[in-house]
Amino acid sequence: MTMTNILFHAFILLTAGAGFVLAISRNIVYAAFLLFVVLLGVAGLYIFAGAEFLAVSQVIVYVGGTLIVVIFGVMLTAKMREMKPQTDFVNLVPGAMLAAAIFMALLFVIRESGVLSSPGNSAAIASDNVHRVGVATLTDYLLPFELVSILLLTVLIGAAYLSRKTKIEKEEQAT
Repeated sequence: MTMTNILFHAFILLTAGAGFVLAISRNIVYAAFLLFVVLLGVAGLYIFAGAEFLAVSQVIVYVGGTLIVVIFGVMLTAKMREMKPQTDFVNLVPGAMLAAAIFMALLFVIRESGVLSSPGNSAAIASDNVHRVGVATLTDYLLPFELVSILLLTVLIGAAYLSRKTKIEKEEQAT
């Protein structure tokens, strides 16, 4: 067994194990940190799949952005200190059966595709992959790219406007 196969299986075990513990976790803070581990594990699996651009996007968008917002939202909410938020087990048996079925299907697809048996030249594939995404973004998909950036800027300005309430507006809402 090569080092690549060992690392691949380590990422699988890390991601699946953290996902399982995340699914049964009752503490929301622990769940947020487990989600961090799962998202990093998925980014590692993207690298093994030859999708380096997607792996970097996963880390930047989900780990760097969304998850940090969730963690700060949980930690900075004053009401959370008194509430002790926890989740309950809902439909544990059907969920476990569905997860096992999906896991078996994924194992079958991986085994039949032969991805692990042909290593290939991953550095050349990665360079070509990122180059193609960059060229497509700045040529064929430039207008959608710019429209999304304008939309995100508008959302940011709207969020800043909505979160900036004066003391009078807060008092009016309280009554």
